[in-house]
Amino acid sequence: MPTDLAIAVAHLSAKKAPYDQKWNYYDGRQDLKYSSSKLKEIFHGLDANFTENWCAVVVDSVLDRLQLRDLTVPDDDAATAALRTLREQSGLVDDEDAIHESLCVVGEAFVLAWADETAGVQAFANDARLCHAEYDAANPRRVRFAAKWWNEADAVRLNLYYPDRIEYYATNREFKHGEMPDERAFQPWSDDPVAENPFGVIPLFHFRSSRRKPVSQLDNVLPVQDMLNKLLADMMVVG
Repeated sequence: MPTDLAIAVAHLSAKKAPYDQKWNYYDGRQDLKYSSSKLKEIFHGLDANFTENWCAVVVDSVLDRLQLRDLTVPDDDAATAALRTLREQSGLVDDEDAIHESLCVVGEAFVLAWADETAGVQAFANDARLCHAEYDAANPRRVRFAAKWWNEADAVRLNLYYPDRIEYYATNREFKHGEMPDERAFQPWSDDPVAENPFGVIPLFHFRSSRRKPVSQLDNVLPVQDMLNKLLADMMVVG
């Protein structure tokens, strides 16, 4: 049986390329696709790039219709006021657009929440390419553990979040762009690699567009976008 560390690394590694592609399409950075390898070979030296970004239109049209007005507790004005204050003071209100955008582009989003005596409650969006939620096979509504990794200084750090604890791992070197560490590269970080989770809840919250798998608003759009880009490029070259 694979360890939780191996499961996390495998999922985090697997999602990077397809998620990078979707963000690139949304941002308008789209490589020209050819209908055959022969055409690609013929036009390989073409020093031009013509795109008309309809991916952004598809996503933005959904985002424009999403307006989170407020959070309320029925028949409890005091709780509603407390919830409103918490939403604003935690910083979550500033990241709500980013959460919705991630849900539309890649089909999932993550929010990390924590509280301490110094900073109070903080909640902020995390890049879905850096996070993973592993659901319980026996109860698919329950997250068994969550993971987050990121580059820091000369190492890749990875945290595993459980309801009762947080496990800290790190590599012994930095991995350059395009490199992917496997689970063998990670070792417990420092002499105290496990910390108690005092809240009893996994602090990395997962938002997903579909329970079966993340569904992006762009899943059915990318082939059409490629076709339009190729058509536009052909028109510009001929013209």
